[in-house]
Amino acid sequence: MNIKNTLKPLAAGLMLVSAPSYAVYPVSVTASVPMTQFIAAQWTPFVTSLQATLQQLGGAINSSAQQVSSSVQTASEAERHLAVKQAYNERLYQARTAVQIPSSICVESASGGASPAAAGATRNRTSIEGGGGGASLATLNEASNLLVNGPAKPADIAALQTASSTSEFCSPADAESYGGTNVCPSANTEMPAADKRVASVLLGAGPYGKTEDATFTQEQADVARLYVRNSTRRNIAPQVAKGEASTPAGQAYIGTKTQYQSMVSAAEQPAIQAIASRMPVPSTEQFISDALETPSAQSYWNATASDEAKNTGTVSYHELEKFEVGRRYSNVAYGQDLQGMSGDNLIRELIRVEALNAHLTLGLKQQIEQANIISGQQLASMARTEYEPILQAQLQEIYGSQ
Repeated sequence: MNIKNTLKPLAAGLMLVSAPSYAVYPVSVTASVPMTQFIAAQWTPFVTSLQATLQQLGGAINSSAQQVSSSVQTASEAERHLAVKQAYNERLYQARTAVQIPSSICVESASGGASPAAAGATRNRTSIEGGGGGASLATLNEASNLLVNGPAKPADIAALQTASSTSEFCSPADAESYGGTNVCPSANTEMPAADKRVASVLLGAGPYGKTEDATFTQEQADVARLYVRNSTRRNIAPQVAKGEASTPAGQAYIGTKTQYQSMVSAAEQPAIQAIASRMPVPSTEQFISDALETPSAQSYWNATASDEAKNTGTVSYHELEKFEVGRRYSNVAYGQDLQGMSGDNLIRELIRVEALNAHLTLGLKQQIEQANIISGQQLASMARTEYEPILQAQLQEIYGSQ
């Protein structure tokens, strides 16, 4: 609204209102012009100032409104940027949690070495069955009757061989009885009676009261094989010469002895497998090296690893399994690792534990299979013992009736 147009009627009205007080005096029309100019001169600066003030006030209001709007917009944008940043950080954290490789994954490498270690144990077993296995003891190399297909000595000669090997492992109790003789020159305090104690197969040859050596030294493996020779593969008859083998009686003899040896092979299988599983497997060195990058695995290794494993950096198949199970079951540091895991990392670790359980279950299945084979042979032996005399008697009656 124009203030000037408003003030003009106002001035005219003032002039009309004030006209009666001057009606007794003659007034000319031209006399009102200076008053109009006076009023206009007085009001024009005021109106101009008022208009400027109103314009400034409006500008200030508009400016304030713009500032408020700008502040609101800035705050809204800041809040939006903060929300976007938080969402980005959350997704980044989830991505890192989902795909990051924790230090404990290194221990999974030890699990990955189970198959190569099992294959190495199988090679050890077949090597032992063939007379190899890196035997270091002279008495073991001379004990050729340990071999499945090797030439056997007569029982008395085999007994002399056993006595010769026993002289190296004379116990303090034996020394009290016949110490100073050829069969017991002196007591062996490091491996007393090691060739006649089953602990040599299960724990490793050593002094009384020792703990288990999950990985055998070569000497311990040799002594364990001596135990198997003494306990299972005992000779009952010698080999025949070539001339004797060509006769019908010699052939029958060889056939009967082959039947016997096949039974003995099954009987010694669990012990030979136990020894082979406790001999070092070179391929485990890299797996153990990777596993020990994890502090919790390193601490458990330092506390439980066998001396041979610590010296060589390689373990047996038996010790690898013990390491994988023990570092989870009886390792406090592993519990701390679990507390630090979450999300996919924890799920992966649970999967690794389940895979380990499946691996151990498979091993039990294989052992049951071997035990069933031996049980079947025992049953067959019992059947022969019971029915062979009956069948022979009935056969004689048949021959006698003809």
